[in-house]
Amino acid sequence: MSEILILFDIDGTLLRTNGAGVSGFVEAGQRVFGIDFSLEGLLVGGQLDPLILQRALDKLGIEHNDAHLDIFRPHYHECLKRHFDSGDRSAVAMPGVHDLLNQLADHEAFDVGVLTGNLRETGELKLTAAGIDHAHFHIHAWGDEGEARHELPPVAMSRWQAHRSADRVFEQTVIIGDTVHDVSCGKANGCRVLAVCTGVDDRETLEQTEADLVVDDLSDTDGIMSWLMRA
Repeated sequence: MSEILILFDIDGTLLRTNGAGVSGFVEAGQRVFGIDFSLEGLLVGGQLDPLILQRALDKLGIEHNDAHLDIFRPHYHECLKRHFDSGDRSAVAMPGVHDLLNQLADHEAFDVGVLTGNLRETGELKLTAAGIDHAHFHIHAWGDEGEARHELPPVAMSRWQAHRSADRVFEQTVIIGDTVHDVSCGKANGCRVLAVCTGVDDRETLEQTEADLVVDDLSDTDGIMSWLMRA
């Protein structure tokens, strides 16, 4: 039975969408809330999609309402899917991702999941577009399941305990992400964190965090597996 849970961030960690995510988000926002909808000047990397939407609406002077997200979601999914289907923008897996996921799947010590700011339907769409099989991920914590990112590890922990019908603790969890926000949310909950320099934050920035390990990318799968076994 598994003793370690590995939780991957999506954007910048497992894959990149080459601008499709932001473009689809903005296009959907303009459809629903008007042409002035923009993400300009807003922090996107490592953020929860509902909070990004809320901050964009704050810029427009639109008072927050939970219904806004419900209205926005299908438009975002449609816009993002059209980008991928048209070939206008493509999603690609980051170096080492496929090999690492396959090695984790072959090892009984690990359960694997995602912990991400993405909404479920658009997060899964990105994974599919990058050729990453959803079957790798048994545990999920999505961007609308907490008010802030540090609230997502407890969501994943609850689901891991239910999945295994056994007690688990955060010290048995490793979060893999590309931003300082991935690091801080993990450390706030007592998780170990592997920071990867393939996304928003560079090595210098990530080395100044409390990350337990910082790597350029995930291509040294044997080395990473050895480290995870010691986590």
